Amino acid sequence: MNILSIIPARGGSKGIKLKNLKIIDQKPLLDYSVNASLQSKWINKTVVSSDDPKILRRAKKLGAEFIERPKNISTDSSSIETAIEHCLKYLEKKNNYIPEIIVLLQNTSPLRTSNHIDSAITSFFKNKYDSLLSGYNSHHFIWKSNNKTI
Repeated sequence: MNILSIIPARGGSKGIKLKNLKIIDQKPLLDYSVNASLQSKWINKTVVSSDDPKILRRAKKLGAEFIERPKNISTDSSSIETAIEHCLKYLEKKNNYIPEIIVLLQNTSPLRTSNHIDSAITSFFKNKYDSLLSGYNSHHFIWKSNNKTI
């Protein structure tokens, strides 16, 4: 079973420049997702997609594969789907690789471990899902009215 993990990691961020390389508990934020993916018993290809050379070098140092994402699909308004599509087309063209399952790992979840990933993939198979999304239960209101949170 070909299970691909894609870790999107833009260099430009709305709030924090190069946030994926910022140190969190003595390691860059990127390390958490890459290490969890590489340690997964299910995932057999881990790819970091980035427009930033520093992030790509870090991904390589960690043992992940990497794909340089073009700047025109690395903007604040670029969709994650565009980055995924770019990765898939690149891997098919360059390596004749077509995954059966794609796991998208966002770097903003540094507490997620390989056990969480493996549990989710096991659930995916066991329940015969066609897709699976993890989230966090929050009781905060996120809608705004007249620039006030309600």
